[in-house]
Amino acid sequence: MLLIVDSIPADYIKSDYVSSTLIQSEEVEESEKNRNFSAFKSKILIVEDDYKLREFINDELKWDYQIFQASNGETGFNTAREILPDLIISDVMMEKMDGIEMCKKIKNDLITSHIPVILLTARHAEYIIKNSFDIGADDFITKPFNISLLKTRILNLIEQRKKLRKLFASGNETDISKIVPNNMDNKFLVKLKATIENNMDNPELSPVSLASEMALSKMQLYRKVSALTNQTVYNYIRTIRIKKAARLLLTTNMQIAEVAYAVGFPYPSNFTKCFTKEFNQTPSDFIKSNIH
Repeated sequence: MLLIVDSIPADYIKSDYVSSTLIQSEEVEESEKNRNFSAFKSKILIVEDDYKLREFINDELKWDYQIFQASNGETGFNTAREILPDLIISDVMMEKMDGIEMCKKIKNDLITSHIPVILLTARHAEYIIKNSFDIGADDFITKPFNISLLKTRILNLIEQRKKLRKLFASGNETDISKIVPNNMDNKFLVKLKATIENNMDNPELSPVSLASEMALSKMQLYRKVSALTNQTVYNYIRTIRIKKAARLLLTTNMQIAEVAYAVGFPYPSNFTKCFTKEFNQTPSDFIKSNIH
C-alpha cells in the first residue's frame, strides 16, 4: 500500500513523523519485486538531511529509478558532479549548504548545468519560490506533499529532457537556444561545435582530444554530450562532419573525395557510407536532389 503523504502534519519541518505515519507497506507487490533493476533506469539524486524522509522518498522511487542519496547540499553537489543524475530532488533547509545554494552551483557548473532540480521546502514563502526559480530550479514543491504529485513532476521533467534530446538528435539544431534553453548548456554546445569545426580536416580528432580541448575529462564530456544530444561523442563528431560536408557539396565545386578529406574522412568510401546513413542518400544523389 502506497502512502499518500497528506497525512504529514502541516507544521512539519524536521521531525520524526516518519516512524509513526509512514504506512509504507513492508509487503511489496509481486509485480514490483520482478521489475527490471537495469542500469538503464534514470538516475535520481535525493538530497535531504532528514534521514527518515530521505529513505521514504527512496523507497517510493527505487522500483522505477536508480536512487542515490546525500545528506546535505555540499555532498549533494559533489555527488551530482560525480554521477551526473538525470534529476535531483533537494530539500531547501539544510546545514553546510542549503538547497538554494546547491541548486545555484548545479546550474552554474558546466558539468551539471543540464540536470533538472526539484526543490522541497516546508516553508511556503513567496521569496523562497522566487529565489528558487531565479537560480534555475526546474520545479518547486512545498511540504507536506502528496507522493503521487512528486512522482508526476519527476516523470514530466525526465520525459521533457528526453524529448529535447530527441529533437536535437533529429538534426534540426540551427537555433540551439530553442532546443537547449539553459544558457550554460547553450554556450557549451556552441563551443563544442566550434571546436569540432576548427579541427574539421583533422582525421585524428577523437573524444579524448576533444575532451582535452574542452578542458573536461573524457567521461565528463561523454556524459554531458549524451545528456544534451542523446549521442555518443564519437557520433556527435561524425554528425558535425557530415553536416559540414553536406553544406560543402551544395555550395562549392569540390569533388566528393575532396569534401571527404576536408571534413576529416581519409577514405572516401567510408565517407560515402556515413553520409548515406545520415541522409538516406549517397552524396551524388544528395547533390542531384538539392541542386535545381
